[in-house]
Amino acid sequence: MKQHGQKLKIAFYGLLLIIWASIVTGSSVYAQINKEKKIDKTFTGKQVLEVNHKYGDLEVRASNDNTVKVDARLSIEAKTEEDAQKVIDNFTMDFQEAGNKLTITTKFESITWNTINGRTSITFKDGTKVKGIENIELFFTLYVPKLQELTLSNKYDDIHIYDDLTTNLSVVLNSGVFQGENIKGNVSLDAKYSKMKLKNTSGNADINLYDTDVEMGNAQAVKLFSKYSGITMGAINGITHESYDDNVSIGVNTGELSLKTKYSEYTIKGATKANINSYDDVIDVGNVKGALDIETKYSNFKVGSFTNATIISNDDDFVMGGGAKSTLKAESKYSEFRIDKLDQVEFTSSYDDQFEIDQLGIFKASTKYGEFTIGQLEKSLSMVTNDDNLTVKQLGSGFTGATLGGKYSTFNLNIPSGLKYQLDAKLTYGKISYPEANFDLSVHIEKGSTKEIKGKVKGASDASPKITIEDAYDCEVYLN
Repeated sequence: MKQHGQKLKIAFYGLLLIIWASIVTGSSVYAQINKEKKIDKTFTGKQVLEVNHKYGDLEVRASNDNTVKVDARLSIEAKTEEDAQKVIDNFTMDFQEAGNKLTITTKFESITWNTINGRTSITFKDGTKVKGIENIELFFTLYVPKLQELTLSNKYDDIHIYDDLTTNLSVVLNSGVFQGENIKGNVSLDAKYSKMKLKNTSGNADINLYDTDVEMGNAQAVKLFSKYSGITMGAINGITHESYDDNVSIGVNTGELSLKTKYSEYTIKGATKANINSYDDVIDVGNVKGALDIETKYSNFKVGSFTNATIISNDDDFVMGGGAKSTLKAESKYSEFRIDKLDQVEFTSSYDDQFEIDQLGIFKASTKYGEFTIGQLEKSLSMVTNDDNLTVKQLGSGFTGATLGGKYSTFNLNIPSGLKYQLDAKLTYGKISYPEANFDLSVHIEKGSTKEIKGKVKGASDASPKITIEDAYDCEVYLN
């Protein structure tokens, strides 16, 4: 038994020795070879610069000597010296000069490039292959002077501008991060699946986004096309935007707004005038100094003050400020309006709407199945209705008259006791209530289903405001 145990011990320690040797041998087999390639270039007299980059981050800094400088370094860790050298040999930077223009392109002469579990395999265009590369890094720093045009592009990696630049800047990015400082010039951003952050541009901005988040400071005129994106901007001077399923927040706008949007949440602080086409959005426009034109469906709107508005609406909600001299013209159905103050409102067509306003000068409407509430009516009222309800809580001292007609509707006008007015009413299958004891009647005819009433409140004259009820069928009228 002792001999047998001794043999087991020897076998066990022998096995450990073999395993240890395998580890040591294996470690030596997979030891990585480090290798670098550096590219340093300087160019003078360049005003237009284009950089097409890939396989690493791109850093941009301001040059202090009016030259374009390229500082690039490729770092590689491979299994063998041969593999490392293959990678080095197949990496190039192409420099194309044409007068004051310089184009820089980083290239790997590769057909396929796959990274799995931190190890990279590459097949080059000459048919050679390398496998098991643990680390491959490309460092690229670009120094630029004042330029006319600077175009930067990258894919799957980042672009960082670390200094303020004077140039017209274009950035094209796919699946990366862009960060920039102040730009003295115009800016163009084209990105997808990315994140972008830029301080201010002194010029205009042209932006095209897909599934990208952008945070940007101030700009002049903005042209924007976006989808599935988040956008935050500072103060601007006008914007044209086509938006789809975005979340947008824009600061003070001192120019015009032209917006076509769908499934978005949109906030902008004002416009000199606004034209909006909306579908299933939530929009806060702020104050609009001039004309406001809205065509919308299934959306929620918040509007501050405006001068004159034209709205075509289908199943929308509006909260609006308006103004004492402001006007609204609407064609609407299935919508709700809540407004502070307007001088004039005209519904050329209203179907199953709810309308409420605190203070209004003139109201004209052709309506069906609606609810209309006016806090104070200052001037006049004209409605042709079908199964509607109208309530005027107070007639102002400047009231000039009302003309009401239609069918299956209820009209309720709260008239101050001191208001002198005339009444001319014709109803079929209807009901009318007015202060008969305080009326001087010239006509009062009730025949079958019809009623005709003409008269004046005591003390009224032929020049007093007139309330006319014409062609009213199965309506109820309350003048109290």
